[in-house]
Amino acid sequence: MLAGLAWGWRAPSPNYHGLWGSPTPSTLPLDYNTDKMNKVIVLLTDGVNEVAQGNMPGCSGSISAYQTYKCPADSDYSSYGRMSERHFGSSIDTVSEFTTELNTLVSTLCTAIKAKGIIIYSILLQVNDSTTNQLYSDCATPGNYHNSPSSSNLAGIFNTIAQQLSKLRVSR
Repeated sequence: MLAGLAWGWRAPSPNYHGLWGSPTPSTLPLDYNTDKMNKVIVLLTDGVNEVAQGNMPGCSGSISAYQTYKCPADSDYSSYGRMSERHFGSSIDTVSEFTTELNTLVSTLCTAIKAKGIIIYSILLQVNDSTTNQLYSDCATPGNYHNSPSSSNLAGIFNTIAQQLSKLRVSR
């Protein structure tokens, strides 16, 4: 999730002027705070930062009738590598500490993105976890958090976001 959010920020970042290739004009993305323009990230996630520690298929000891498999001791794998590789520091020793560190990094990134004036809509899909709900509620620009208890609710949520983004402002 953290990597996806980081790339979500890169897409509208002016640090990438001209790097998206043709047919995108080399003047895009526009600078932050450009008049009459909003930069927006719509983040859809299941949101739970977790480590697959022994929860992989077959870790119960049996993969098939012909073969048994015992998960390795370092099966603490996530999209950020193995917890045992200490990518987030030598003091992270437990799954709980690893999850807390990932949540902190997501929160820090959300704060930095919003500080650049980027509007964040966050949609949490099929998660019933108060910590995760709070994380993505705080991540969103105020009023832009949506909790979708099922995929069938997504169309309505995206319609709501589209309506909010398509409102025109006329000024003299």
